[in-house]
Amino acid sequence: MTTTVVSTGSRVAREACLHALKEAASRAVPAADLTGELAAAWWTGTRSVHNLARATGCGPDDVRDALRGAGIEPGPAASTERALRYEPLDAGEVRALAEVVGRIAERPMLATEPEPHALLLWHLHAALLRLATVLDSGEQTERKDTARDLVARLRVALAEAQEIMAGLYDRAALAALALDEAEAAAELEGQAVAEGAVLTLGLPAGHSITATISWHPYARPDAGYTTIAGSSDLLDTTRAVDGDEHLRLRHALDTIARVLSDRLDETARAYE
Repeated sequence: MTTTVVSTGSRVAREACLHALKEAASRAVPAADLTGELAAAWWTGTRSVHNLARATGCGPDDVRDALRGAGIEPGPAASTERALRYEPLDAGEVRALAEVVGRIAERPMLATEPEPHALLLWHLHAALLRLATVLDSGEQTERKDTARDLVARLRVALAEAQEIMAGLYDRAALAALALDEAEAAAELEGQAVAEGAVLTLGLPAGHSITATISWHPYARPDAGYTTIAGSSDLLDTTRAVDGDEHLRLRHALDTIARVLSDRLDETARAYE
């Protein structure tokens, strides 16, 4: 059955769509090739052509043309109550998609040491299978267990994607990206930036040490790149932080910032 709903968007969905646009901007993708991404950003709540243009690095007129290509007429006349055609996810279709992805990933996974690309695709295949189970299982305990495994699979898939990205960017480029993303998060999303954190690490031996995760300040050549300091020689802080570590730590800090930003007073979220 097909029903009609109004898309109101959520902060998480809106931020995810804006992040996708900013990633495309880093690759200089023209607005004409971002029709789907721009439409998704629009329907999740980013209704400003100016903000969409800034996120994509494209001109406002190009963004308007791309939105019109998706059936959206931007501007004062655009209604926020425009209805979208909606159909709920079908577990069978998701499972069929998972099987296709699994067939593609199966042969590369036969390597003695599968490459990160193959591992990423394989874990996405497993995640899709678990999503299908969550969708069609009537047993609450099974759904809970499968949802937990779904999160674990996606966490591993993210780690593989970060390893791939780390191999494509040098240290300076990763540092610059961190600064650009922090500025965009503050300006476009009103999000606070996690400039650092002090962690208490409980060790298996039973006692604790502290670790400080930060980044090089703006005045430094490596501004934006992650640093690690510690209170104990048990933590090796002499080895340089590699690109993979930088991305994983940056993602952890960004996650903390997003969660805490939702608790900030609106005046604290205003960009100046």
